[in-house]
Amino acid sequence: MKKKETFIQGVVALMLSQVSVKIFGMIYSLYLTNKKGFGDSGNAVCMSAYQIYAMFLTVSSIGIPNAISKIIAENQSYGNYRNCRKVLRVALLIFSSVGLVSSLFLYFGADFISINLLGIDVASDILKLLSPSIVFVTIASVLRGYFNRKTKN
Repeated sequence: MKKKETFIQGVVALMLSQVSVKIFGMIYSLYLTNKKGFGDSGNAVCMSAYQIYAMFLTVSSIGIPNAISKIIAENQSYGNYRNCRKVLRVALLIFSSVGLVSSLFLYFGADFISINLLGIDVASDILKLLSPSIVFVTIASVLRGYFNRKTKN
C-alpha cells in the first residue's frame, strides 16, 4: 500500500508543478503582451530571439532523458547499481559540457545571430539573457532521465 501512495503522491506533485508552470507562463505572457510601450514590435523581437534559443535548447537536450532512463533501467535490471551512478556522473559531465558550449556559443554569438540571421539588432540582449538556462536545462534533462528509471518490484 505504501508504494501505491508514493506513486500517487508523485503523480500529484508532477501534475501540480506542470499546472503552476502553465499558470506562471500565462501570467508572464499576458503581462508582456499588455505592457505599455512594448506592443507588437516588442513581441516580435522576443519571439524571434526565442526561436533561436529554442533551437539551441533542443539540440543540446533532445532525447537525453529517454536515453539515460533506458541505460539506467538496463543496468539496474542486471543489478549493476555501481554502473548506474557511473552513467549519471559521465552523463552529467558530457551533457553539462554540451550545454555549456551551446550556452557560450549563443551568448557570444548573440550579436552576430541577431544582426545577420534575424535582422533585429536589439534581439541580442534577449539571446544573452536566455543563454545561461541551456546549461541548467541539459543538467535537468540528465537528472530527469536518471530518476525516471524503472525500479524493480
